[in-house]
Amino acid sequence: SKYTPLRKEFYGDIKINPVNKELSKIMITFGGSDVRNLTPMILELLNSNFPNIKKDVIIGAGFNNIEKIKDCSTANTNLIINATAKDMITSMQTSDIAIAAGGQTLYELAKIGIPTIGILLVENAKEDTFGWAKTGFLRFAGTYDDKFLKENIIKEIEDFTIQENRLKSQANALKYISKNGGKLLAEQIMKVLNDTF
Repeated sequence: SKYTPLRKEFYGDIKINPVNKELSKIMITFGGSDVRNLTPMILELLNSNFPNIKKDVIIGAGFNNIEKIKDCSTANTNLIINATAKDMITSMQTSDIAIAAGGQTLYELAKIGIPTIGILLVENAKEDTFGWAKTGFLRFAGTYDDKFLKENIIKEIEDFTIQENRLKSQANALKYISKNGGKLLAEQIMKVLNDTF
């Protein structure tokens, strides 16, 4: 994770997520296409169990379930369609926790320091997801087809209502992500090349 090259918007002195006393907003992000159609289910789950919590829902260009997501939306739902890196950062910085799939977004969430509940959607995200879970940054709720997925999500959200647990998650994220992984990677490659030749 130390050498992970992120999008340029995530480099520099970027503002870390403030860990508020109360949990009042959740970011939901499942990549560019929501391949398992989880967003509507997550929204319905949150509306039933945490109706007063605000939700930022990131909708990628490949989503084919937007109408269903709109049907599940309430006054506390903010749909962010075709989110830019800047949109993602703003949502991360103003949300208290995130519910996310694996992949590149986990590293970006770690860089902003937003406590995250992870759901495994595809096999090639397994190492990232389990790796971040081992650090203590990410709470793994299960695979997309886990029969206890909903119960696990509710449990992890309830646990994250405790500010101290979010502070620990953030500290673990920031411990394992560097300020500029791409630069570190390039410097290390150049060092090896210089030592070799």
